Amino acid sequence: MIIKGYIFSFLYGLFCIAISAIAHKAGMKTEFTRKITHILVGFEWFILNHYFGASVHFLIVCLVFTAIVLIIYKTNIVPS
Repeated sequence: MIIKGYIFSFLYGLFCIAISAIAHKAGMKTEFTRKITHILVGFEWFILNHYFGASVHFLIVCLVFTAIVLIIYKTNIVPS
């Protein structure tokens, strides 16, 4: 069950990043695409809570995505 949670949460996180990149390439303002991403990522709480509850796995996923977003920001892979 934990492996399934990691898979779903990482796929959903990558989906959120992809939606942000697509919205930016479609010509939407950076501020708007950032808001879309924050709203979508907020829903990831449901996936994390369902599969992990109040455990360290919840924190691990959040820290990994924080590192991914920092790398994306520093390398400007996704401008939005």
